[in-house]
Amino acid sequence: MSSQPDVSQIIAGPGLIYVAPVGTAQPSLASQPVTFPNPWFAVGYTDAGIDLVYTPTIKEIYVDEEAAVVLDILEKEKFVVQAHLAESDLENLSLGISACTYAYPTISVGSLPVTYVAVGVTGPAPNGNTRVVLMQKAITTVAVSMKITRKDKQVIPVSWDARKLSGQNLLTITDVGTGYENS
Repeated sequence: MSSQPDVSQIIAGPGLIYVAPVGTAQPSLASQPVTFPNPWFAVGYTDAGIDLVYTPTIKEIYVDEEAAVVLDILEKEKFVVQAHLAESDLENLSLGISACTYAYPTISVGSLPVTYVAVGVTGPAPNGNTRVVLMQKAITTVAVSMKITRKDKQVIPVSWDARKLSGQNLLTITDVGTGYENS
């Protein structure tokens, strides 16, 4: 890491969210541009950006002979992708409701099994590269409310919580274009 300020490490810009059924092949991260193969699809425009939140729960271990913590244990961890989808079509609405079925032109809700999806997020990374966040399995857990008003657009709030697949990481974050993607 550079010890001097480096403007190339400051990033800003929009991201895109992609969704696919759990078990879908992941995009190649060998080079830019990153393309998500079918059946991945982009959910479209968002409002107020995309929030990526990792929250660890750490258990502090004390012993009688020391006043300070001597060991930390990762007790739980959570990773969430949150956004407001600005394209309020039925497909996006179904992505916001974890216990529904969707067959155009109808979403059915009520006492249905929960559904999981794979979620990918792309956005800018330092030096003109592309940052890719991939969750192999996620479920939406936020209340879905739709405000119908003449004064503003309707948005669909989504909050995908990562779920662990056996033998897999909870998520991956890769900067594509660095030359180190497959090291």
